[in-house]
Amino acid sequence: MKNCAAKEFYSIVVGGSVLSLNAGFINVVTLAGVFSVTVSHVTGNVSRVAISIYEADLPKIAFVGSIVFSFIFGSFMAGLMVGDSKFRLGRGYGYALLLESAALFWSFIFLRQKLILGEWLAAFGCGLQNALATSYSGAVVRTTHMTGICADIGNILGQTCRRDTKAETWRLRVHVPLLAAYLFGGILGQAAYLGMQENSLLFPCLLTGGMAIAYLSLPSFGTSSEAFVNLRQPLIAPAM
Repeated sequence: MKNCAAKEFYSIVVGGSVLSLNAGFINVVTLAGVFSVTVSHVTGNVSRVAISIYEADLPKIAFVGSIVFSFIFGSFMAGLMVGDSKFRLGRGYGYALLLESAALFWSFIFLRQKLILGEWLAAFGCGLQNALATSYSGAVVRTTHMTGICADIGNILGQTCRRDTKAETWRLRVHVPLLAAYLFGGILGQAAYLGMQENSLLFPCLLTGGMAIAYLSLPSFGTSSEAFVNLRQPLIAPAM
């Protein structure tokens, strides 16, 4: 059973890191693109809506507000397809990733034509991806924005420095790879955009599609409760 738990844990870390890389890539490409808007997180966009409301800038309210709505709608679809805020292995994740891949493909098509629909689809895909699993054994799993991840890393390190025996250092095994992958994805996104512009969105489209096919082809690795026991062990590799 420990072997199954270890496989599930690695599937969380590796799969989550790949999705974080994917989101970092998408966000940089859309930020560098013609509309210059972020699609993988909504905090800044909500602030832009607030500024636009104050300035009574109706076109900007509609534009940025539509990006926020698209992200929320993507999260809605994740809830509809997967139906759980905690990670549990199931085929719904694979089908959701297929939908994200399709959304990113059409985002690529529309952004090549400088149509706002492309931004909506990219935001939809990121919202869908981010809501696939909001927590795993108490560790918040976010793959499209890093605010909470960075806060948790800093908090845990601070607790560790004061030798707090209740510090949940095991969470670093999830959060640090997510942060590193998102950063690396952004670097790749910038490099790809400079060479290929909106065509670079084909990479995350193929990545999520490939992940979906691979996920749907693999057998279940075990249960979350088994992996949780393994995950909370000291910071060493899970027993094989």
